[in-house]
Amino acid sequence: MSFYRIVAFVLGSCLSCSAWATTETWVGKIYMVQVTAEDASNPDPTGTYRNETVIWVTNKTAAGTCLTTAIDNTTFVGLRLKDDARGQAFLSLVLAARAQGLSVQVSADDTKKDGLGYCYVRYVRIKEGL
Repeated sequence: MSFYRIVAFVLGSCLSCSAWATTETWVGKIYMVQVTAEDASNPDPTGTYRNETVIWVTNKTAAGTCLTTAIDNTTFVGLRLKDDARGQAFLSLVLAARAQGLSVQVSADDTKKDGLGYCYVRYVRIKEGL
């Protein structure tokens, strides 16, 4: 009998964990690109300063616990791009899509976010037919 209790506990734990973490993937338009330089006017909650790039992408609903805002009944999700080579590649794709008015497919995991609530981008795609 204790074996079944252990199995039930493990399965219940796994199911409840997946309910808390959300990986979202959606197609949207780039609303805004924000690049901020490291300076005294840009501290994070820990009091440190950093360079940051944030994109705001349209979404029909919230993306887990990622930072969102709503303007005129449109929800926008704020996503952070890391300050590394991959983040620069993401930024290039985002800027190309924004300049051409194309939609992008983005993915974010709300277990990977900064202290301000911005989720980090998992990937950005531009492809025909989005």
